[in-house]
Amino acid sequence: MVGKLGLRDLAAPLRDTAMRLGREVNPVVFSEAEFAERLKAKKHFLRSVLDKPRLFVVGTEADVRRAAQREASRGRTHRSG
Repeated sequence: MVGKLGLRDLAAPLRDTAMRLGREVNPVVFSEAEFAERLKAKKHFLRSVLDKPRLFVVGTEADVRRAAQREASRGRTHRSG
């Protein structure tokens, strides 16, 4: 998950999702800054998650794209400045 929510905020939705799926759900939570840093560094875990289908408990695919676009925009600004 990328955002300001913590695991406590996700506990109930994740529990419900795990029950519907019939399997354990193991969340990973990143702040937007952590997500951007890991995306920029091309971390294997993040790339493997982004390259596979995802089930969104909170948010959408569009939220992931916006976060990636913000990082790309920040990178262009920093390189030109």
